[in-house]
Amino acid sequence: MTYIIPKGQPGQDYLPRGKEHLNIKEGDMMPSQSNLLYHFTERGRPNTPEARLRFKAIDAIKNRSERAKAKLGSILVEGSLMANYPYGVTEADGHRCVCFCAATDDDLPYLMDRRAHHPWGIVMNRSDVVFRGGGPVAYLGNCGPLDKLREAHLSHLAVETNGGNDWTWEQEWRIPAPGREWVRIHSVEAILIGDFKWEPPRDENGQLPALWRESPVWLWNKTKKSFTHRYPSGELLSRLQRKQEHP
Repeated sequence: MTYIIPKGQPGQDYLPRGKEHLNIKEGDMMPSQSNLLYHFTERGRPNTPEARLRFKAIDAIKNRSERAKAKLGSILVEGSLMANYPYGVTEADGHRCVCFCAATDDDLPYLMDRRAHHPWGIVMNRSDVVFRGGGPVAYLGNCGPLDKLREAHLSHLAVETNGGNDWTWEQEWRIPAPGREWVRIHSVEAILIGDFKWEPPRDENGQLPALWRESPVWLWNKTKKSFTHRYPSGELLSRLQRKQEHP
């Protein structure tokens, strides 16, 4: 995908398609780097208190896999990603953000197994995130530069490291959302799911969300620890419809 920045500021709530701009290619990165950024709906650590409060009904679901599915369904229905204050960031020193993890296909088994991420979420590419004013975080010790970021109300740009964990394995990227609680998304690189029979909630007219109908869907196989299918836009939906019509 390639995009053109329209008139206005990066980070606005629309993402028009264009011919050439912000096209970050595989050749622009080290071989071990990924052009893909994953927003997982359920990870190995609890949500922040703010996120738990805002997702109160869904967060009450005890089964983590079902909770991950419910959150993804909410994202697709709303066409928005919830922005929250990251760990260690407060309203006094930073902004809400939408967080992503940069990962190659080889990284994903580590995230799923060792870090207990669930295979449900949204996949974007670097161009999308850079377009919206996002980028990778800085990993800093509790030092002068981190204090300066806090004073400048920019602590969301960094992750504080400590002796117990430096957090660099997350390879985290963030889209800041000053003054907003949601970031609209009109297109994505893919939707990540762990069950090909799953579908998001339908509206009162029986229609599935536009993002689900118009986006590629990538199916993760927990047993094989890999993608078993990368369905182009609409293909998974068409297959399921054919199965229902001809069981």
